[in-house]
Amino acid sequence: MRHTVHFLCPVNMSTVSGLQDACLKALGNGATQINLHISSPGGELLAGFTAYHFLKSLPVPVHTHNLSNVESIATVIYLAGCDRRVNPGSRFLIHPLQWGFTNHAADHARIAEWVRSLDNDMKRFIDILTAETKNSGTDWYAKIENASFIDAENAVSFGLADCEIRATLEGSVTNWWVNC
Repeated sequence: MRHTVHFLCPVNMSTVSGLQDACLKALGNGATQINLHISSPGGELLAGFTAYHFLKSLPVPVHTHNLSNVESIATVIYLAGCDRRVNPGSRFLIHPLQWGFTNHAADHARIAEWVRSLDNDMKRFIDILTAETKNSGTDWYAKIENASFIDAENAVSFGLADCEIRATLEGSVTNWWVNC
């Protein structure tokens, strides 16, 4: 039974918890396949990597579909799909990773740790892009550094998506929504 989960949210620990909850409810209700319809401006790196690894751990196939915009760390979530589709007219945005700082006092050692952590997150992002696009030969580091918009057609040629096709709910037994 195919269940569809709709993730139309920024990526943060609350929305990723909602994604996990929706997927686990789908499994509890007999899902043998999960379609993840996603449109997201991205968000928190930790939450995005957590969602990717959670989706990869599920005991059923996860198919992802870019409905409109999959940006920044949401790209990693999208890449968790074993079958990845993209709507005509949709796009991806990959850009330099960033953190926000509010009310943080830091010494030199702490700032150096943050730099190393951000460098490690960039490596993890590129490792996932490279592995999931089957080493398509794309220079993902350059694409990220240049803040690249990737349209549906190029997403297929770069290996981000398997095909460009309009999303449908046909065959979906149940729909689940992640609340933002």
